[in-house]
Amino acid sequence: MTTADRSLRDRVDQLDAKTAVLAVVLGIVPAWYVSWLLADFSLRGVGFALGWIAASWVLVDRTWPRDVGIAWLRLLAGLVLLTPIFLELPFILNAGRFGIGTVADFVLTESNLITVVVFAILAAVPAGIARWLAHSDIGTGP
Repeated sequence: MTTADRSLRDRVDQLDAKTAVLAVVLGIVPAWYVSWLLADFSLRGVGFALGWIAASWVLVDRTWPRDVGIAWLRLLAGLVLLTPIFLELPFILNAGRFGIGTVADFVLTESNLITVVVFAILAAVPAGIARWLAHSDIGTGP
């Protein structure tokens, strides 16, 4: 048995059922969001499956349910921050075709830059809540 096998076995042995169920259930929201982001590429089902597996894997690694919630909020903030890139990606990949022009001409428009700023502000909300929870005493026990 290799070191990686032992660490995985130790990880499974130390897994709390409540934390694992919470991680799997909360992994549905980022998975749905990833599938929505990949809908333009006809990868909705693959995006949901891989997003659910990846989100659950990231969340189940936490020790306490409070830490799962904090990691979940940070994961959502990251996805919201990446949204403008995925919304523009089909157009960026087709630059030069269909009268779109160059990538720089399309991406560096005022409306696209405003969209990036708006999504950055929206991503700051769950990130701020996660930071507040991380530095508070909420959910730390008696």
